[in-house]
Amino acid sequence: MAQEFHRLPSLDEDGEESRYYSRTSLDVVDGSYDQFRRRPDAVDAASTASLLDRKEQTRAQAQAEADAESKENSAPLRKALRLYRKLMGWMLLMSIVILYSGFDSAVVSMVQSVKKFQLDFGELQPIENKPDGYGEGEYWEISAKWLSLWDGVGPLGQLAGTFLGGYLIDRIGRRFSLVIGSIIGCIAIAILFFANRFPNKDKKCLMILIGKVVQGLGLGIMKIETFTYMSEVIPVSLKGAVMSFVPTFTLLGQLIGALVVQVTVDFPTPKSYLIPLASQYAVALPPLLFAFFLPESPAYLLKSKNDTTGALKSFKRLLGRKHDANLALQKMKKTLDEEAKNSSNASYAECFNSANRRRTAISFFAGSIEFCFGLSLLSGISYFLQKCGMAHSKSTMFTIIGILAGLVSNSCSTWTVSHIGRRTLIISTLSLTSVWWTVMGFSGIKQFPFTAWIAGGCATAVVVTCGLGCWPASYAVLGETSSIRLRSKSQAIGGLANNLLGIAMNAALPQLYNSDRLNLGAKTGFLFTGLTAGAALITYFCVPELKGRSAMEIDVLFKKGVPARGSKKWKYMYEEIPMGDA
Repeated sequence: MAQEFHRLPSLDEDGEESRYYSRTSLDVVDGSYDQFRRRPDAVDAASTASLLDRKEQTRAQAQAEADAESKENSAPLRKALRLYRKLMGWMLLMSIVILYSGFDSAVVSMVQSVKKFQLDFGELQPIENKPDGYGEGEYWEISAKWLSLWDGVGPLGQLAGTFLGGYLIDRIGRRFSLVIGSIIGCIAIAILFFANRFPNKDKKCLMILIGKVVQGLGLGIMKIETFTYMSEVIPVSLKGAVMSFVPTFTLLGQLIGALVVQVTVDFPTPKSYLIPLASQYAVALPPLLFAFFLPESPAYLLKSKNDTTGALKSFKRLLGRKHDANLALQKMKKTLDEEAKNSSNASYAECFNSANRRRTAISFFAGSIEFCFGLSLLSGISYFLQKCGMAHSKSTMFTIIGILAGLVSNSCSTWTVSHIGRRTLIISTLSLTSVWWTVMGFSGIKQFPFTAWIAGGCATAVVVTCGLGCWPASYAVLGETSSIRLRSKSQAIGGLANNLLGIAMNAALPQLYNSDRLNLGAKTGFLFTGLTAGAALITYFCVPELKGRSAMEIDVLFKKGVPARGSKKWKYMYEEIPMGDA
């Protein structure tokens, strides 16, 4: 069969092109066209065999590099922590944002259980509606209408902040987005602090609502920046451990906030709730300050600015002198280049195209897991236990004990998330959590003096169980599922799920357990029995195992459509990229 020959653009001494290659062998030969044309087939065949040998060597070398990277990604936690000590320091500093989020949720929700706050913002209720353990005197209660608005409409601010943050961090960078979010948060604290200055109670409650919306806006921007930054810079071997910071520091913030409220709860003046509200500045200001010293995300500099030099400087500051910043830069560039081949623009619409639709659905689900296991109810457990018949002081103390137990379990999750697969953790802990909620539900069918204590014990068991598994694992899944190019957008979509479900839960729960509505009390637990069981099933059928996989491996896993069941056994193998015709 006749061969086709092509000349290469190289010149001999006389200026004549004299190098040719065959489309069959791709072997380059010096000399004239006639000499090349008269070459025997055996020589051409030998050249082809030589080319195949070189390709096989290249394949073997690439596979060896892939295996070495896989081994590095599976490094023991202790070794990885020693290797990346400086990076872990930056991540701990970033975690102040998560601490602020937990502190805010504890303070703003727990002041609702303070008697003086109920007197200033609530309504006088008939004495027969007073629950056991409330104490002597008149019974004041914040209406279900305002509770639903505060807890339901309030998170709309965080929803808006999540989407605004997803836009800002790709336009002005991670650092300046953090500055903007911190300033908005500081303004919101002032609105909450001065809400009681209005003489009309409806206006007071309206100012609390405005304050919560504005604070949610700031927190939404700060959290999306923090989650995106962390997921972009941490190595695979530490991804599970670092993402477990989210529930750990959330609980730590809640613990500190609960202790502040516990110290002031019995003050006979408005200081009983004003001091906790003002104390939020202690955790809102530090992110504003360290944002000016934080290295910009290398992924942002490469994607949005095409600034290779700046990205290299950021890697050097993040990793320290002991690590090869150039190697980290090349890995990130390679992953970004491969992802860019599928599309040209990183937009929200791209998250829903055929190549990314499955990943986006998993991100949406991962962002909703914490509300499926009942975080909305657990965040306001002090007020809920009062509705079940527990005294004010005991309900606050019970909250602190529950947070402490959850903090210990979430600290242990650094080990569980680093050693146990995401699917196993999520499915097993959600299944066990459904049992705890069922026990709580049955305890409320008939009211006894110990019903509130059973409800509190089950709530604590939920915090411990989920803190060891599905709570930190859900953030690991959220940080691993999306491609690097679409990470900020996917994080925003996960935040959308978190906020939408949070709005629905926070609006519905007071209608279920408040005494002026359905007054279900502990029977509310049955709602979460169904939600946790459903979430476990969705994980089993839809969420693949991503633990220990690099961004490139995860890209290939989703590109090949590897099913969730059996994904743990799937192994990434180097594949030669097909070349077009010469």
